[in-house]
Parts: sequence; structure tokens; C-alpha cells
Amino acid sequence: MKRPLMYLVPVALVVATPLVWAYSIQDSERIEKKIQVGNLDLSEKTLTEAIAALKAAPLKAPTVTVKMADKTFTVPATQLGWSLDHQETARLAFEKGQERTAFEKVQYRWGWKKDVQSVDWVVTINQDALKQQLEKWSRTLDGKPVPAKAIFSNGKYVIQADKPGQAADVQAVLNTYSGNPALTSLEIPVKTMRAAVTKESLKPLVDQANLVLRPITVVGITPAGKERTGTLGVNTVADLFWVRTDKLELDPEGIARAVKKLNGLIGQAPQNASFRFVKNQIKTVPEKTGYSVDTKAATKALSDMVLKPEMIQVEVPLKVQDPTLTLADLPDPKNLKLISSGSSTFKGSSRERSTNVKVAASALDGHVIAPDEVFSFNDAIGDISPANGYVGALVISGGRTVEGIGGGVCQVSTTTFRSMYKAGLPIVERNQHAYWVKWYAPQMGFEAAVYQPGVDLKMKNDTGAPILIRTITDLDKGTLTVNLYGIPPKRKVTVSDATILSRTPHPPSKTIYDASLAPGQMKQVDWAVDGYNVQITRTIVDSKGARKDTISSNYRPWQAVFAVGPAR
Repeated sequence: MKRPLMYLVPVALVVATPLVWAYSIQDSERIEKKIQVGNLDLSEKTLTEAIAALKAAPLKAPTVTVKMADKTFTVPATQLGWSLDHQETARLAFEKGQERTAFEKVQYRWGWKKDVQSVDWVVTINQDALKQQLEKWSRTLDGKPVPAKAIFSNGKYVIQADKPGQAADVQAVLNTYSGNPALTSLEIPVKTMRAAVTKESLKPLVDQANLVLRPITVVGITPAGKERTGTLGVNTVADLFWVRTDKLELDPEGIARAVKKLNGLIGQAPQNASFRFVKNQIKTVPEKTGYSVDTKAATKALSDMVLKPEMIQVEVPLKVQDPTLTLADLPDPKNLKLISSGSSTFKGSSRERSTNVKVAASALDGHVIAPDEVFSFNDAIGDISPANGYVGALVISGGRTVEGIGGGVCQVSTTTFRSMYKAGLPIVERNQHAYWVKWYAPQMGFEAAVYQPGVDLKMKNDTGAPILIRTITDLDKGTLTVNLYGIPPKRKVTVSDATILSRTPHPPSKTIYDASLAPGQMKQVDWAVDGYNVQITRTIVDSKGARKDTISSNYRPWQAVFAVGPAR
């Protein structure tokens, strides 16, 4: 008797169920069959094996084209922080197999099911690397906007136009690319930004500033009611205020400079009484009262009117400046004695240099230094200018020996310094030359350089009595002597010879090209001299005892320079 077929089905199920269960736990730490990443089959590999296989896969990073404004950059994705996450990709491949039912696993293992299941590569974006590259590109943009600016040029204010800026939206690209690393084309959004101050917004202020730019007549009133008049030109007036972005604003520092300038325009420095030598006869020169600008009053007067273009004249009070030395203070010439003497030679100097030596020495001749006064060489000789008789000659300026007005004046300052130093006068300011100058031989380091404005020789008269300066210039012999006369202080002064502490050989000569020379013409414009570090010691012995001081000079090694005309 046949059994019904329905009894056979449960039996099959009973047999199959343990088999499915057995396959479901077999190799549970391996990736299921028919799982691949791209074309790489990861069937039955452990995670470690899968990671190694993925790393060995010949997969290249894609190329990405990035556009920003009018610029295009094509780079490998790795330059944008792109990289493959092998471990995460292997894990996803494993998880893909674990999503199958137990029966499906049996089907794949027995080959009953043959379709392939693919897993995408896992790509990560290094945010820091991506941001760094994007910011690097963004810096090639114009950047921040440049505001319009008022500039004073050729006697008036003009506007330097504003420039728009550009800013890249780096964050937008960070979000886009991080969310979709498969992209091979990116665009960096660029925003154009206008400057806060534009040419149009600045124009009314510049127009107002140009109305303010006018010559200002300044009338100085002395206590006696006398007037001294000067004019502040447009260039000086432009220095009195600022053109801000929203208003004109006074410049306190510029006003202070203008007030100081007024002393030269309407003030008058007092002149001390002095001696002059006429045919070896001493003549007295009486003192003169001077006038100086009342700084506080002048500052207020200028501040009150400078931004009012309708005002073209201002009055400022002048204060009396008394001289520090009157005729009554001058010593009787008969009582004057020689305190010290300094000498130097300029034999072989050019006619121009000799002229400047003579002019400066004549200006100094007869000058009287009051007791406790700080002597200023530049003040004593006045302006070094053609108006005072100075001519062009070689001077040291800007690291070169060049033509300049007053070359040779340092011969006089050096000789004066030697006399004053030997008299024991305290040094207030003394400067050396850049290199050792032959005119001051053989006393190396015993010199004082001057240059107007700013470089001066200053010594204090501590003798307790006036000092008369007497200069003797012999153009034929090329010698200069500076004598100091007064009441000799009770002290003994000894000045040592120069001690050479070190010597540096001069560098090789060099050639420069000078278009002003004829083709092929050569002219020497600088002469070689070694560098030296020298020191001179002064010993002063008086009622206070013995004391020493030193002067040091560190001369640079100097090279010969030849100027050559253009090639033929």
C-alpha cells in the first residue's frame, strides 16, 4: 500500500535543516562566495586577507578638475585628501555576505546560485588636506577688497581707485566633495566683494581737501608789535591734516612739524656776542636778540583755521629769545691764553675741496663758546649751501664716495675736534667716517665726521670761562690749525696715539657702468683702503684726580670702484 506523498515532504525538510544550519556556521569569519569589490573577488577570504588583497589591487586615484573663477586646476584626487579605506571596504564585503539567509549561503556554496554581488570601494576625504589645498588656490584670487585712498600728489589730492576683492567659498566644496568623493569635476564658488570705501564715496572728501589746500600766510607779532611774515606752502598745509574715509581730521604731528618750521620762517635765532679777526686785530661783534614762535599759541592758531579754506592768514605771537653771551660777558682779549691747538693737512685736495675748507674755517673763526654751553659745529658754521659759498666736492654718502655740496667740511670738524679733545672738553656727540680717510693721517681715528642735517660734532665748554675759536688756514701749504683761547683750566690732558686693534684687507675692486661717460671711458670713483678697528685714550689729571676715556673707530674695508662708459 502506497503512502501519501505529503508524508515525504516533512522527511526532506528534516534532513535538509541540519545541513543548512551546518553551512550557516561554517567559516563564519570569512567573506561569502561571489562577493567582489570592483573586479576583485574576495570569496572566502578573511578580513586580514581581504585587506591585503585590496591594498595590492592596481587601482589608481581618479583625476579631478577644479574650476575657480577664470582658473582651472587638474590634479590627482589624492591631492584633495582622497584615499581608499581598505579596512572599511573589506568589512562591508563581509557584511554583504552576512546579509544572506542561511539557505542562500548554502546555494552559493554549492554553486546552485552563481550571480555576483558587488561592493563599492569605500573612499574617505581628509578634510584638513582638502581644506589646505583649496585655501592655497583661493590665495591666488585678488583677496580682500582694497579701499579707495586719497593721495597727495603734485600739489593736490587725487584718488587711488578701489579694487574689488574675491573670496572663495571653501566650505561649500568641503561639503560637496566630502559627501560625494566620486566626483571628478568641482567648482569653487567665488564671491566678488566691493570695498567699504569707493572712489565715488571718497570724492566729496577729496574735493573738500583740495579746497583746504591753499598757501597760508603766517604773521609773527613780536612783543614790541613788529611783524615778521612767512608762508606755509601747499605741501606743508597738506601735512597738517588727514583725509579719512568719512571726514578731514587734523594731524597733531604734522601741525607740530609746521610750528617748528615757522621758527625758521618768522623766527630769528639769537646771536651771541663774538670776536672777529680783521687783519689780525680782534674786533667784537655785539649780540643780537632773537625771536621764537610761541609753540602753544601757534599750535592752537593753526588748528583752529587750517580746515577753514576761507582763512588764508593767521597771526601767531613771537617770544623774545635772549642770547646767552653778551659783550659784557666776553673776556678781555688781552687776558686770553692758548688752551689747546689742533692741526691737519689737506695738501693735494682739489680746488673745490680746499674752497670748502676755507669757507667753513672762516665761518668758525672768532666763534665764542659760553661757559657750560654745548658747542655745535653745524650751528656754528651755518648752512652748508652754495648761498654761503660752498661748492661741490667728493663726500661720503650712502656707502659711496660721491659728489656733494661741502666736501671737505669734515677737515674743519676733525681739526676742531682734535683741539677740543686735547683741551679736555667732554664729548657730547662725535661720529666717525665710514672708512679711513687719508686727509686725517697720520692720526688714525682722531677725527669727527659731520653731515647736515643730523650728524654733528658737539662738545661742552666745562672750563668755567668763555672759549674763543681761532682758525688759521694756509691754502698754499694745505694746512689748517684750530686754536682755542680762554682761561686755561688747571688740568693736564694727554692723548695717546691710535692703537690698531684689528685690520681687515680691502675687497677686490669692482666696475660699475655709467651712461654719462663716453663709450669705453673709464673713471675711478672710489679708492681702496683696508678696514681698521682703532682706539685712542685720553687721560685727564686735575684736582679730582686722574680719569680716562676712549674714542673708538671701526672703519669698514673699502674697495676701489671704476666707472665705465657704455660699450661701443
